[in-house]
Amino acid sequence: MRPKIIQEVTIEFEKAEWLFEAKWCQRRVGAAACILEGTILKIGDLKVKDDFFLPWPFAHNILILLGVPCRRLNFRGLGIGTALLNRIISEADQSGISLLWGSVTASDIAKTPYLLDWYQRMGFEVAHESKDPVIKAVATISMKLSAEAS
Repeated sequence: MRPKIIQEVTIEFEKAEWLFEAKWCQRRVGAAACILEGTILKIGDLKVKDDFFLPWPFAHNILILLGVPCRRLNFRGLGIGTALLNRIISEADQSGISLLWGSVTASDIAKTPYLLDWYQRMGFEVAHESKDPVIKAVATISMKLSAEAS
């Protein structure tokens, strides 16, 4: 069973922390956490669930007790990450952010080998760098924005 569409992408602002969520059936299937530092928005984490447990519509607890496994859904490859990133870019641009920045780790690339190409297609510049011992980044991504608040 594959979901057809996400129902909404929401955003919550808490001072310097921005949280973007993609929801399907009122449950989070993707999210991006960002931190605002001056006019730079740092994308800390952007994830789409690939092992989402969908409860049974009726008698869920009884079915689990009987050993019936939960239904699993994979939301990767459905455009959820693109929807989240487009919303981040839009909100940042409207808020007068001058630069979007993030880092990509080796484990990110191992899980999603096309990740750096995806960021480039989305308009980001990718800079390969040596491994940083603190954040273990193998690359950074950045995108300059207009920096004019509407």
